[in-house]
Amino acid sequence: MSNYITVDREQTSHCDVELKFDMIVDAPLNAKDFSSRIEDLPVSTRSLINRDTELKNLKKITKSRGGFDGNLWQPPRAARIRGTDEVYIFDGDHSKHLFCLAYPDAETMPVQVIEVEREEDIHKLFVATNKTSKTAITAEQVFVHNVHANEPKEMNHKNALDYAGLKIYCSGEARGTVGPPDGQEIKYSDLKRCCNTVDDLEVLKEAKELIMSCDNPLGKDRHLPGSILLSLCQMLSAYPALRANNECGAEFKEWFVDMVGRKTPARYGSDVQRDCRSGFSTNQRMAAGIVQDINNFQKDNPGTFAAVSKGAYKRISSNDLKLHLKNRRPGTARKSASDKYAAWIALFETKENNTDG
Repeated sequence: MSNYITVDREQTSHCDVELKFDMIVDAPLNAKDFSSRIEDLPVSTRSLINRDTELKNLKKITKSRGGFDGNLWQPPRAARIRGTDEVYIFDGDHSKHLFCLAYPDAETMPVQVIEVEREEDIHKLFVATNKTSKTAITAEQVFVHNVHANEPKEMNHKNALDYAGLKIYCSGEARGTVGPPDGQEIKYSDLKRCCNTVDDLEVLKEAKELIMSCDNPLGKDRHLPGSILLSLCQMLSAYPALRANNECGAEFKEWFVDMVGRKTPARYGSDVQRDCRSGFSTNQRMAAGIVQDINNFQKDNPGTFAAVSKGAYKRISSNDLKLHLKNRRPGTARKSASDKYAAWIALFETKENNTDG
């Protein structure tokens, strides 16, 4: 939960926001009023047509948290029909069963209990709680919090952001963004796909810079377009001569910017993906479409892209891309993840030392 209300990423106080709504039931205004809702109820307290509490979900919860964590456990919520002894749980069946598994000898458990007029109100509370009253956490928010929690599996992605000049946004609060403040924003899923594709962080950085060198790199979106970024990472990895400092680097940059023209790179990528006649998978077809575009360009401009050309016609071949992507599949011989990430750390530390110097 943020300290502020955010409107288009501009933070403001609740005093400055106009939001009209009906007051259905008053909330407790102090700790004494709230604590009066907490009761010790029998662990056998029933729910009212709640969802099935599946064992696989209980296993998933305990596995994700490394066990039962009392700091994260929250009491179930129940409703008592006014003037009766009928009490039913409407939220927190998983909490109830985890409590029972953690404390098998317990006869009671703390439950937050509210009063309602009739049974129909309990059903309404169930729907409101489980369908409309919860805001799902995004992958970007999970990532930023995992970085600040020093989760080892995410530190390699953090290094990739820092090295390539990229960032991931969680919130407008302090430390709410991971990566350089002036970096280009990217979605977490796109970062993961690109990191799984490249062995060298320079490739990720060069692919980003190719996109940003276009006349209209982002259009109306604030995020770096993930599909074309991935495709350029695949291209630069499969055809190293196209990389910035290699034989065809300047030629490829000029060609790419010219081909994108007034479109966005994302739009250009979707166009070549649609027109691609190859047998590549969906995630590879955009890169294959760019290769096809280069090949068509070479038909009218012989002698271009010489360092990546082969065969009787001296043109770029999509087979090189296909072979490279085949070798990226799980189980094929390639640089191990540990070796790759160790190289990333060394590369990042070298950059840091050069910056400090």
